[in-house]
Amino acid sequence: MEYRTFAIALGSRIRSLRLARALTLERASELMDLDLKHLQKIEAGHVNVTLLTLLKIALGLGEPLHEIIPHAQPTQPALFLFTHHNTSIEQIHAGSGGR
Repeated sequence: MEYRTFAIALGSRIRSLRLARALTLERASELMDLDLKHLQKIEAGHVNVTLLTLLKIALGLGEPLHEIIPHAQPTQPALFLFTHHNTSIEQIHAGSGGR
């Protein structure tokens, strides 16, 4: 997928998830700890989003990262899980027996 096409699809996905939760841009930017104008640019597909920003968006929306990224699937052997109580990320290896 070409970068520009991906950026537009990503922004559209984020906007859809935000609207499904009835969040305004202002409230979403607060939950995501992002600047409002930056979030607007992300939703419009005008910026290159870093992994840290994607994680902030996922946590703010209460979604796993693979739900934010268009056409993404969780992969093996590593699954990324988010703990919302402390906004940390834990990597759990398949077959490791948990944490």
